[in-house]
Formats: sequence, structure tokens, C-alpha cells
Amino acid sequence: MGQFDKVTIGAGQPGDFDVPVIVVFAAPDRAARRRPIGIGATVDRRVHAPAPASHDITAHGPPAHDENSDALAGAALGGPSVMSESCMAFRRSKRWRILVLGLVALAAFASLAVRSSREPVLRAAGWALVTSEPIAAADVIVLTVDSGAAGALEAADLVQEGISKRVAIFMDPPDEKEREFIRRGVPYDSDGARQIQRLRLLGVTDVVQISEVDGSEGEGLVLPQWCDEHQFGSIIVVATKDHSRRLRRVLDRAMKGHLTRITVQPARYSDFDPDQWWKTRSGIRTEIVELQKLLLDFARHPISL
Repeated sequence: MGQFDKVTIGAGQPGDFDVPVIVVFAAPDRAARRRPIGIGATVDRRVHAPAPASHDITAHGPPAHDENSDALAGAALGGPSVMSESCMAFRRSKRWRILVLGLVALAAFASLAVRSSREPVLRAAGWALVTSEPIAAADVIVLTVDSGAAGALEAADLVQEGISKRVAIFMDPPDEKEREFIRRGVPYDSDGARQIQRLRLLGVTDVVQISEVDGSEGEGLVLPQWCDEHQFGSIIVVATKDHSRRLRRVLDRAMKGHLTRITVQPARYSDFDPDQWWKTRSGIRTEIVELQKLLLDFARHPISL
């Protein structure tokens, strides 16, 4: 086995110095071991040399400038190869830190840019469902079957403003649970009946009923004939905000060839807010459902007259 011993360069005299090095002595079986020599950190440099007779090697004065001593000193003091490797590792780590900081800054900037640019897009998507038309005096105000309490409030305000004195409502057909209440003889108010009650409580006295319909397509089928029968020159149809754009297209097709002028008025008290619909779960649901219906209407009727 090879042997490992301390090598001390210098003898404590002025100008002398101690250098930690590692000397690996060759062994017959070519095995090699290492050990820190002197003071300081272990340097991973190996010099193969025959094992000396003595285990303490002391060199007085400056080290001899032979090839082995130069290698030992260069390794202990941080030779070019050791220094270059450590410098390269430091530079690589510095570059990585700079790269990570740059990516973080870029992500933060992109987040701010997306947030500032997405809100106008979301607002535009919300307002794509809403129609806006000028209001003028009309013969009658019509509430859609799904206008609800917001529609009743809008109609009452229009009556107070003098737009019209009469309000007409579409009645909704009874569903399964309502029919069961009726079969059992239990009083049950339909949505249409509750709408009439709201209007009367809001001060509207002239309320008429139109036939039962099931949705916008049904309203588009019934409304032209009803207007012709009563010879209305103009009517205002009140709907929820999210439903108004699609209803406008349905009525444009339905009223083609009829003399009655129709204005669609979005109810101001609708739950749907086109300016911030994405901030609530119900707003997101409404936007998705109504936008799908509107796009389907465009697909089925590319040109709505």
C-alpha cells in the first residue's frame, strides 16, 4: 500500500511558508489514497512519486523549482486550472441567477399587461349580448316571459316616464310541478301571475295578457299576429340585458313584412352586468350560456333581417 505523509515547505524562517498539498505515493498494486497535508482545505491534485524512506519531509528555504514542486505549489495556491474551474462555476451560477430574475420580471410584466388588456376584451364580450336603442313613445310595453322582476321594474319606470300606459305580458305554460299543484287543488302562482301582481303593486293599472309561449322563438311567432290584430304602430319589448341582443335578431326576422315598429329595451335592473360579469359565478354562467345561444343564432341565420 502507498503511504501518505505531511510535507512542510519551509522551516519557520522569514520567507518560509507552509502549503497544504497532497502527495500520492505509488504503491506496487497501483492503489492510491489521499490525505490533507498542512493547514487549510484539501486540494484535489495528485502527484505520483516513489515512497520516500522517511515520513517527514522538510524543505528549508524556497521550494526547488523542479517540475513536481511547481505542480504542488500551483495546485495548493490555486493554479490556473483550479481557478478557472471555480471562476467558471461562479459565472455559471451568476448567469442562472440573472436568468431566473429576468424570467420573474418578465412574468410579472406579462401578468400586468394581460390584466390591463383583458378587461376591455371581457367588457366587449359582455356588451355583445346587450342591445341599446333609443326609446320613444309606444302603444304598449311588452314583457318577455323571462324578464322577471327586473322587467316589471323597467316597465313601471317607463310608464312613470310617460312612454306608454299599457303593459302586456307573455304568460308561461305550467310545468310539471305546477300541474301537480293544480291537480291537488293547491293555489300556485305562475311566473306570469306573479308578474301581474308586481306590476299592480308598482302602480301599473293597465295590464293585459298575451298567450302562453315557451321562450324567445315562441314570442317571435306570436307577437306579429298579436300586433296586427290590435293594429299597433309601435311597441317596446322589455328583456333582460343578456337576452336583448338575441331577442332583437329573433324579432327582426319575425316582424319582417309587418308594419309595427319594435324597440327592444334591456331592463336596467338585470342581474347581468356587462362591465364586470367575469367577477361572479352567475355572471360567468350567464355570459357563457347566452353567448353560445347568440353564436348559434348567427350560425343558423347569418343574415338576420
